[in-house]
Amino acid sequence: MRIVFTRSNKIGSRIIRAVTGESVSHVAVLMPDNSVAHMAFTGLTQQSATSFIREHEIVAHVEVATDPTIAVARLVAFRQQHSRLYDYTALLYLGVMLLYHRLTGVPHHPIYRNRWQKKSMDLCTEFACWMLGREVNSVITPGQLLKELRENETYVPGVH
Repeated sequence: MRIVFTRSNKIGSRIIRAVTGESVSHVAVLMPDNSVAHMAFTGLTQQSATSFIREHEIVAHVEVATDPTIAVARLVAFRQQHSRLYDYTALLYLGVMLLYHRLTGVPHHPIYRNRWQKKSMDLCTEFACWMLGREVNSVITPGQLLKELRENETYVPGVH
């Protein structure tokens, strides 16, 4: 399984990168059938890799040794157990907190809990954690997830 980290020129991507100060704004999963599954602003989406690449610039990807049948089973289980809706309120909360720390200069204390998180909705990073079989983290940013995976998995820089 390949975890793909991206950015684009769309307003949502630019805002996320501005607030987090990171080079990536989105994370997706390349599935064994060469489709890409991800939590878009419209919810859980699965599209061809060609279509996905037209809309997103791949900054980096991480290869994760996983049996292809496990990746498919996790996606099926995710669809069954989650509403497949994007969690806008959780994103807003994280954005407000990160922006507050950037604008005020108040030392950034790690955000351990997303107070506006909806249990039945997900962010792109929560979906990626689910697909990796990791504990779902509602406050990790795409850049933080990339950093963690670089330290623990096989990192392959993306093509700019």
